[in-house]
Amino acid sequence: MSEEDRPYRPSLGIRLRCQEVSRLISEGMDRDLPASDRARLRLHFVICEACRRTQGQFRLLRDAVRTLERDRAGEGGGAADSSAKG
Repeated sequence: MSEEDRPYRPSLGIRLRCQEVSRLISEGMDRDLPASDRARLRLHFVICEACRRTQGQFRLLRDAVRTLERDRAGEGGGAADSSAKG
């Protein structure tokens, strides 16, 4: 049985499964993770290139959304205002 086929169960020890790492990466974007979770993530990133790439993709998406929101805010209200000028 592959890792993707196994049901999700949070690990209780220091070792994380990739599915749990993805969840923690996402949660860490929204709030500060406990020090124990941050340490477990760092250890996992040492051995798992796929999860390091996943973290980079999450950061890229977050930054792109923030840039888009900032650009839209700078336009003075977005598409509705620009169509009214017409």
